[in-house]
Amino acid sequence: MDDRQTTILRYVIEDYINSAIPIGSQFLAEKYGLGISPATIRKEMMDLTEAGYLEQPHTSAGRIPTAKGYHFFVDVVMEDIRARNEASDENKIAKKLQQLIDEAEREVMPEITEYIADMTRNFVLGWSSDRAFYSDGVKYLLNEPEFNDHQTLCEMVLFMEDAQDEIPQRLAPTEKVRVFIGNENPISKAQDFSMLACSVSLPDNAEGTIAIVGPMRMQYRKNIAVLDYLQQYTKELFI
Repeated sequence: MDDRQTTILRYVIEDYINSAIPIGSQFLAEKYGLGISPATIRKEMMDLTEAGYLEQPHTSAGRIPTAKGYHFFVDVVMEDIRARNEASDENKIAKKLQQLIDEAEREVMPEITEYIADMTRNFVLGWSSDRAFYSDGVKYLLNEPEFNDHQTLCEMVLFMEDAQDEIPQRLAPTEKVRVFIGNENPISKAQDFSMLACSVSLPDNAEGTIAIVGPMRMQYRKNIAVLDYLQQYTKELFI
């Protein structure tokens, strides 16, 4: 993939994540002024489609990313985050986590799960080494246009039913944020979703895992940065 195709692909993915509307060549030409005609952009988008990075949901529609396209985007995002030590409102996160830990009467994991769900506006799962399991943020999923589709909503309900039993068994603790897109998901009923997961350190040398689950069209940059910082901060705090 050359530099021009890389730029076009990034713009398509970023705009689709924000709008949930297929992206067309005329839109890209008008918004970004790429110095090339809409026809040239259209040709590049066709090549990206043939290469498996984009797809066209309808004959007359623009393009949307495939799982392969999202993977490309995530690889770039991960490099950016690590290079810049990028997290959204690091001081705000640290202050809130410290408050949650100070105020927690028993376990801190349910409070962390709720906080990450509210901050990322996604469905979040949290579980600890003693097998306690928590979830929060279903309301945010229901606001996503993907879940206007009955089939997608049913798949998510089935996923939620299996999550508590299957995910802790299939998702081992990891040193870095792990990204599962589409059919990579450890749960078969989550093939149309993305999952981001990381280990977190807890009081008394315990360990837990936080996972963000949502449509493949999720805010990867923000969500990965939040989990990356969450993992770093809890490790510094408890180890």
